[in-house]
Parts: sequence; structure tokens; C-alpha cells
Amino acid sequence: PSERAGLTDPPVTGPAMNTPTASAKPTAMGAIAAGALWSVATAITTNRMEYGPEENVLFDLSVANLGANAILPELRLKLTVADDSGVHHVEEHTLVNLYPLDSAALDASWNTALNAPGTYTAAVEIIMDDEVVAAAATDFTIVPVMKVSGEVAVDPKVIFQGGGVRTSYSAASRGNIAAGPLQIRILVLDAGNLAEVSSHEENIILGMNE
Repeated sequence: PSERAGLTDPPVTGPAMNTPTASAKPTAMGAIAAGALWSVATAITTNRMEYGPEENVLFDLSVANLGANAILPELRLKLTVADDSGVHHVEEHTLVNLYPLDSAALDASWNTALNAPGTYTAAVEIIMDDEVVAAAATDFTIVPVMKVSGEVAVDPKVIFQGGGVRTSYSAASRGNIAAGPLQIRILVLDAGNLAEVSSHEENIILGMNE
């Protein structure tokens, strides 16, 4: 942020953004006092265009006072992340004393968690005196990812000739889409030549995050 523009809420820190995806020209002009004209512009970028589940989307937000002779005493910056199903994230910051021809920059982030794949819109609004005076938006995509893992265990670990062993297994889905129908096959192999001694098969259905 500018040395002259104060922030009442500290920005979220993060790496520099380098992928411009949207910007906005000044969307409002007016007078704070007689003969003092102001003009505000804002922009928003993301560090990437596509994200998987449980990844951080990093935003770079900027606000500029393009007026030549008016200090903007207080601006509210509102960041919203939404898709067709609704709003998933909202946060606000306050800028104070943004001088003429000066600008301020803030960083923010949002974790995709296990939100559904699709197109999301990040929008920034600059509000002064309860009126939106500048706005910008950019789109990014959450891609579908299916992650399936499994574990197998035997008890006991060592048996004598003719003894028995109990085998247990588990499967888990950790992606942002359902794994669906899966076939699990447990094999007992001869340690010497890897020949199949016994096997067990089972069909299961795994939903998302099950």
C-alpha cells in the first residue's frame, strides 16, 4: 500500500500475483468539496487460472485515486467469491486517506476446499459513503480431481504352517468429485516367485470425501 494511504485492517500476506485477468477503468466521478474532483479505479488478478481441491487462490487487489485534488478519507474494499450456486466467501478491508494520483494494493486468499468443480467469479467493489464507486471482476476454474487411496493390513504378521491370517483393508476418496463404482481386489502372493495363492474381490461405491 501507499505510504500515505492507511489501512485499518492488515492485508492478508502472500506471494506476488503475476497473471492479470481483469481490470476496471474509473467508474465514478464526483466532488468531495467545492472544486475537488475525484475518480476511483480498481483491479483484481489471480495467481493462476485453474485450481484443484484444497488449494489457495491468491488475489491481488488494487485501488487508485485518479483525481488530481481530492483526498479520499475512507474507502471500503469488498471481495466476493461466488459461482452459480451462490456466494462462498466475502471479506472487507478499509482504506483511509487515499491521496490524489495515489494507489493502494492488498493481498487476499481463499481456499477451494472441496467446493464443486466449475467456473467461479472473484469480484471487488470499492464503496464510499455506502455507494459502489468502482468495481472489477475475474473468473477462475476449479477442476475436477478424483483422489483414491487404500490401505491393507494383516494380523498376525507371522504365522506357522497351517495357521490362519486375518486381512483388513480400506479405501478412501479425497477429491472434489465422487469416485463412483470401484473394484477392490486383494491378492495373496508367494513371496518367493510372486505367484498368486489366493484372492478376494469386492465392488464398492465411493462418494466424494468418503
